[in-house]
Amino acid sequence: MNSKKLLTICLLLVTTSQIYASDIFQKLNNVNLMDLDKYKTKPQVEQEMSSYIEKKQFNEITKLTKKLLKNEKLHLDGRFIHTLYLDTFLYMTKQPIVVSDNYFIDNINEASKWVKQDPKSATGYIYKAFWLRAYAWYIRGGQYTNNTDNKSIQIFANASIENAKFLIQNHDVASADPFYYYILLMIFRDLGLEEDSFNVYKEAIQKFPNHRVIYNTFISNYESKWFGQNYDIVKMVVEDIQEMNPKIKDIYYYHIMFTANNNNYDVTRLDVNWERVDIGAVLALKRMPSLEMIEQVSELYCSYSGNKERLKKIIYAFPKGQIAQNKIEGLLMNCQS
Repeated sequence: MNSKKLLTICLLLVTTSQIYASDIFQKLNNVNLMDLDKYKTKPQVEQEMSSYIEKKQFNEITKLTKKLLKNEKLHLDGRFIHTLYLDTFLYMTKQPIVVSDNYFIDNINEASKWVKQDPKSATGYIYKAFWLRAYAWYIRGGQYTNNTDNKSIQIFANASIENAKFLIQNHDVASADPFYYYILLMIFRDLGLEEDSFNVYKEAIQKFPNHRVIYNTFISNYESKWFGQNYDIVKMVVEDIQEMNPKIKDIYYYHIMFTANNNNYDVTRLDVNWERVDIGAVLALKRMPSLEMIEQVSELYCSYSGNKERLKKIIYAFPKGQIAQNKIEGLLMNCQS
């Protein structure tokens, strides 16, 4: 192929990309924001799950989480509703008030009853693992390692290892839900086991390639207080999430850039392509048009200079009146030009 022909092809590709990027905003011209009344709030979901637990209706939780995992419906914040519900386990186990000395042991025993009653419920094993992890942290205390005595550190490590063993021994059943990998990634992070964390992540994305909670949790392991920042790892995750989700790779490209920024990574060092972020953000908003999603887009865009006009194009692409003017002004006020 001669150089002239090659140059023509390259120019065509660049021009086509620019046209597509500029036209992408039009996809929001006829999109109305979702009706908030059709979705439960986070506190409502937390109350619902807590009620199931209090009434020992474990079978109801199992049926519900299986259904949510299968239908893959989205919540207003762009997460799977399944993720919203399972996240309540973290909420439950992080309650600040310890009502008795046996608070954690009592809850672990209740979780054990769930596992015994329904040994084929992945959710039961996951719930128990959350309580075991919470108890280990309670014993250790929330201080940094250099402010924690050696005995507490050793007890914490032993408890965390036993928790990991518990999950791994029940892998065949428990790994039927992506939150098996979520809690295991956190346990290996607690223990400083970076290689094990990496291996679990790779297995998880093969089994649940479209569950962003796995990619997000793995990136969060690479904060300064855990494994330390690692731009090469995050670049790998950016590639992974696109490769594993080719049909919606633009949407996931936007989402993973949001996650990286949210975990204190400078996306310019990840060679961010803002035109692709535009495309992904618009498609994500078309898929789930909500104020929560618009706020997330704003958070990413406004963290870097030069994106105010991009954000304006997205906001004003929606039909007039869909976003209140005072909300628009608030989003743009602190956005870098």
